[in-house]
Amino acid sequence: MSDNNRVMYARVGANSHAGGDRAASEDRAVSFSRARPSDPGTVEKLLALSRVTALNTVPAAAMNAMARAAVFADFEKGDVIYNVGEPIDSLCLVSRGRVISSCFSPGGRALMKLILRNGVFSEVLVDANYQGRCQVRAHIDTRLCRIDEADFLRLCEMHPALATALARLMTERWTQTLQDLEDTVFLNARQRALKLLDKLSNETRDEVGVGGRPLIEFSQDELARLTGVTRERMNCVLRSLEDAAVIQIRPRALRINSVNLAQAMIEEGLGCVRVQSAET
Repeated sequence: MSDNNRVMYARVGANSHAGGDRAASEDRAVSFSRARPSDPGTVEKLLALSRVTALNTVPAAAMNAMARAAVFADFEKGDVIYNVGEPIDSLCLVSRGRVISSCFSPGGRALMKLILRNGVFSEVLVDANYQGRCQVRAHIDTRLCRIDEADFLRLCEMHPALATALARLMTERWTQTLQDLEDTVFLNARQRALKLLDKLSNETRDEVGVGGRPLIEFSQDELARLTGVTRERMNCVLRSLEDAAVIQIRPRALRINSVNLAQAMIEEGLGCVRVQSAET
């Protein structure tokens, strides 16, 4: 178990990016407290924590204690939040933005996982031999709400409901992992792409896009890695979805027609997160 000064990775600031030093500065290690600290106060932390489903039944006193122990930090698009070799021995909530976690095998292959807004990632209570195998990077500008492992365990002793909430969080993550595995085994590339696009469309439901069609900033290579197919195969899938008016392909981005996406998922026998009425 480490102390509150566990090193995280983030850009130091705009002044360190000049000339040839830019690449080196992007992966400089700084403490979490120096990674663009942003502390609007306990109220915003409490609001962020309350959006985690597993914490909905936690008593108010425990939630307030968590909010007081939490720390906010902002990361720019592309910042490395945790690097391989750094244990994620904290409870980290994506308060804003989204991150991509890449877990590397001894052979150098990577398994990528997308963690959206209000998602949680952590290696709290994970055996030390299995920690530090992931890189976590901000996919867009992101704000994290973090509680150090030592603080969280101390709070669990004071508020047993938090230990129950942690078990619920771990169960939800395990269930989602099983679902992802089933999708990889039993769904074809088109179906996996549709499910991912539906998830991203749901994430941006509050954004006002052109003609009600939000812009999803993912490259074809990123989408291919997240769905476990080759880039060439993903290109064919996206072209077919564009022909069906489900998406419009843009440079390193897609515009999604949510109504047509829902219809395409129904035709494939998939459940969709939402169905949005067409804009007039």
